[in-house]
Amino acid sequence: MLTQRQFMEAYEMLADPLFRHCYYRISNRERARELMQEAFLRAWKYNIDGKEIRSVKTFLYRVVNNLVIDEYRKKKDVSLEQHAMGSSADPYAPPSEQLVYEPGVDHRTTLMDHIDGKQALEAVEQLDGPYKEVIIMRFVDGLSPREIAKIVDETPNVVSVRIHRAIAQLRKVLLQQVNQ
Repeated sequence: MLTQRQFMEAYEMLADPLFRHCYYRISNRERARELMQEAFLRAWKYNIDGKEIRSVKTFLYRVVNNLVIDEYRKKKDVSLEQHAMGSSADPYAPPSEQLVYEPGVDHRTTLMDHIDGKQALEAVEQLDGPYKEVIIMRFVDGLSPREIAKIVDETPNVVSVRIHRAIAQLRKVLLQQVNQ
């Protein structure tokens, strides 16, 4: 059983990555924050019920994935206003999304990185479900294939093959975007 101190340390270490994971999956900042908080709440309840959590990180990612899947099943429509506010209008957005004009400073590189990143995320959105999931976990969340395998309940080999195939599929999508 985890102590309250251990749990708080896990929160400090994992809250931001779990939030980003949720945000990249559902594209709604407030809902992503709610899902992240719900994952920690469920983990704490599981812990105080005396059930064993071997790896807090793996357990939390599994809970978050299940919450995201439930969110997709609800098929809630996001209004155009909420979707439009998701980029530079949000003061809490990552620095790469906050494009601010500063006289005398050349922001072309930052702008190009932002555009490239946005194109890549749009391409990831076009991937099939399992491929999209592993690409986000591997390259956005920075999880290893072994950690992803524990979360999705597959072998590390299956996850590695899935990542390889996802990258190949992503290449095709990006090449189609370039050729259009």
